[in-house]
Amino acid sequence: MAFIWKAVAIGVLEAPVTSWKSREDHDFPVEDELRWKMANILKQKQAPKYNPFHTRGAVQFGGWDYDRNYNVCAVDPPTRATVFTTIQPDNPRALALLMGIPEKKLPWPLQHWTTHEPYTGNSILRRIDPQDSRLDDPWRHLELGLMISLSKRAFNRLRKEYDTSTTPTADDDDTDEDLT
Repeated sequence: MAFIWKAVAIGVLEAPVTSWKSREDHDFPVEDELRWKMANILKQKQAPKYNPFHTRGAVQFGGWDYDRNYNVCAVDPPTRATVFTTIQPDNPRALALLMGIPEKKLPWPLQHWTTHEPYTGNSILRRIDPQDSRLDDPWRHLELGLMISLSKRAFNRLRKEYDTSTTPTADDDDTDEDLT
């Protein structure tokens, strides 16, 4: 978990991401090909009142406190959280990286899991082929991710711990601000 806290402090977590060749080229796939590239899977925002991400199914560190009616900090629970970080893997390589295990040690359905589907052309024509409407990967709808809520003080302490003097800090601005 230490590398995740470091990534939150820095604001970057490089991981493999996927895209389908047909989506990039905007054409119909004959044999669709999955392309791999490295990208940042971490998003970070500062918001004064509410979590701007609204992720479903994510593991949450910190979260909504119904008694106090605000998001609480993951490090210091009674404190209001204003810096929100989400980490959304979309493929088994990124998921294995987050879990700290090799991809082959994931359960077999997750070894072939991806949240993207190949581009199939005109979506209106989907209803014409009865077989195409029946085939759907139920694992594609599985959202696996992390949501970390921090107060400005905890975020700046984390940044100081990992000595990140080159990236922006959380200040007292009351606007939704992208920190990455």
